[in-house]
Amino acid sequence: MTGTANHAGFAPVVALFCTRGMEAFLSNAIKGCLQAGVEARQIYVGCPLNAQRSVKSVTRLYSADIHVVCNAKFSENAVEMTAYSSFGSGSFTEISWKKILFIRQLIEVYPHVVYADLDVSWIRNPLPYLIQVAQAYPIAIQTEGFPRFPPALCWGFASFKQSKRAIAFLDALLEFHSAQIGSGDVDDDQVAAQHLIEGDKTWLRDIYPLPELLFPNGLGYRNLLNAGASPCRIEGELMPFVFHANWTVGIENKRKLLASTGTWLLGDAPLVDQTTATGATPADADLAAQSKPPPLLTVIYPVFDVRGDVGARVRLWTEQQDLASHSYRVIVVAGAGTALDEDSLRRVLRSQDAILRVPADGREADYWNEGAQQADTPWLLFVEGHGVPERDNLSTLAAWIAANPDGEACNFRIENIDGHRVAALMKRWFAEVQAGWSASSTWPRLHRTAFAIRSDVFENVGPFEPEYGQFAPPLLSARMHQCGYAISALPTSVVMHDDSREISQHHNDTADYVQGEMNARIANDPAFFEKYFGPPPGQGPNMILAARHARCMVGALVVTAMHRPGKAWDFLTQAIPFWPAALISLRDRARMLAARTAADEFLVMHLPVSEATLWRRFLKAHSRVVRTGQMIWMANNPLRSLQTQIGKRKWPIAVTGRQAVVGLYSMERLGEAHFRWTQPVFLLRLALVARQGALTLETRNLRPGLVASDMIVVAGGRMLSSSDIAIDGGNLTFSIKPPSAPPCETDVVVIVRELFEPSVNDQPGRRLGLPLFSIEFEYTDSSLQPEA
Repeated sequence: MTGTANHAGFAPVVALFCTRGMEAFLSNAIKGCLQAGVEARQIYVGCPLNAQRSVKSVTRLYSADIHVVCNAKFSENAVEMTAYSSFGSGSFTEISWKKILFIRQLIEVYPHVVYADLDVSWIRNPLPYLIQVAQAYPIAIQTEGFPRFPPALCWGFASFKQSKRAIAFLDALLEFHSAQIGSGDVDDDQVAAQHLIEGDKTWLRDIYPLPELLFPNGLGYRNLLNAGASPCRIEGELMPFVFHANWTVGIENKRKLLASTGTWLLGDAPLVDQTTATGATPADADLAAQSKPPPLLTVIYPVFDVRGDVGARVRLWTEQQDLASHSYRVIVVAGAGTALDEDSLRRVLRSQDAILRVPADGREADYWNEGAQQADTPWLLFVEGHGVPERDNLSTLAAWIAANPDGEACNFRIENIDGHRVAALMKRWFAEVQAGWSASSTWPRLHRTAFAIRSDVFENVGPFEPEYGQFAPPLLSARMHQCGYAISALPTSVVMHDDSREISQHHNDTADYVQGEMNARIANDPAFFEKYFGPPPGQGPNMILAARHARCMVGALVVTAMHRPGKAWDFLTQAIPFWPAALISLRDRARMLAARTAADEFLVMHLPVSEATLWRRFLKAHSRVVRTGQMIWMANNPLRSLQTQIGKRKWPIAVTGRQAVVGLYSMERLGEAHFRWTQPVFLLRLALVARQGALTLETRNLRPGLVASDMIVVAGGRMLSSSDIAIDGGNLTFSIKPPSAPPCETDVVVIVRELFEPSVNDQPGRRLGLPLFSIEFEYTDSSLQPEA
């Protein structure tokens, strides 16, 4: 799930789903949530990829802690979801099923999900009330005032507690929908749910109809107005949690309905569909079309790491291109605090060009995004500040666009300027990297020095995510490939890359890339991320281990050797690879690597060594910079334990693999299910709140024949007896006792008889332990009461 971040404790998460054209209602909903007392970190906004840019622009107005989740599933049939959709329309039905899919994805990860449509305005905080409801009913749904049974359930506001019945109900709905696809007669989610419940009224045992006076909708809004004199004194007071502006069609009618109850919080300005509004009349457009052809493309030039004079760099784009001047624009983007001689720069620019100042000094991707927002051309050309174009760059691009009217994005060929010691190394390095990108076995990437994207494509998959720094263009490339967009090449035209003369600058850029990649990993769907960028450095055969975790694994192997002296040597041999990490902390290892890199930087810059030595030390230093950055990030973001709670919790391995388990391999699939192989020795971290529980590892019997003697479990430094381990088909269950009074964290080390994977292409196979699909923990102490 694109954008999923860390758990927001055990408070419910609030799910909103926004398509293009509904940004104002999203803003109103978020403002209402926050005013009612919902924390920003609890809010998750789902959207298709073509709305990601505008949705993020709204959420950032309120808090960086609001999560935006978008992925390919939400973007199917995105063309139908580009404006407000009236009830009963095909696009309305399409959106209604996207929100069910969104809820289903969230409930897989979070204990409690509350969903609200964007025309629901929040008056008081309903979450404490819904938490109490969830103790008895896993599902709670708003109702509508029809004299019918089963009651008319309104899916504009609903609550789901993570449970087998809630998940089964959502899955049944999605299965109902799948069966209708292609039939030409597809029901929306509300109609489908009614059919489902009418066919099996036992579902009502799990569904709590939310009281209409606490959760009123458009049919009962007059009760909110307090208009007119009452026939007699009323002792009570209406205290609704939310108001749902349904039962009216049209985006302006919904705003008026919310305003009439005091729940429209954004003022009185009428709403305009942002996807079609241009601010110009048809007559204006006709007049402009008769005067001259509109520009084809906009060059977005960021004043960032220029490595030279800004005016001289920009002049290469405005005065020294052989494309007709009226065919393109140039937008120069700089931060408000960036020193810039604007008077001199304006003499370089033409009438159609512009200087754009953004409020704060940001990163290159910030400037690209701002320039793209201001551009009004069919194509966007993103360039680096230190890229040096040739005279035919823009004419070659224009010719390619004309020959490829359905083209979506393209790269210029990038070469490196010679002339200094570092340039020769960077020229060779860039050539090898880009050759790897063009291989048929990999996916294409944007060459950040100069690349063009069709504006509507960028609108659909963008913007860049500047918080990820140098990693922003590769991440956008992956999103483009995920959505099926092609990145072509312009092999006949070259943009020269002007490398820094200091190798330390290249290393700084690499470290920034690593930091961005690591941050992006925890905020994106693991399946997506591993498909495009491989497993995280904390997993796999060459995993980076924190000292504490390595010591825990060594300790478990030593304890096992003491209890099983006949195989002590085997267990102690398994501990050997963990010893170096156990002795030195991540930060100290990072410092040692950084010192060796500094020595190589001095060698590369100053010592008279052979070309072969120079190249070898250059590559080793680059690899060390990557490893150092990963270690520092992991030290600053320690591994989180699985947060248990009274009762039962279950975590799919697709999620837990990046959090609380050490010793996993890359994600794999079995049908529609994700799983990971463990290494023969792996660590699981649990945060316990009670005395006794059962830990279950779901393996689906992919490794048949396992018996209790094949496994050893050391929990909190104590080796479990064989009676504590149960194997039932595809499930392995261990009884866990925390070593001290709650609350506490327990490290569980599992040692499994090795399974050797066959060698492939002379490469040794992996050493495997268990195939894990999910992890489940349930407290078994009968004296414990359910959590409030």
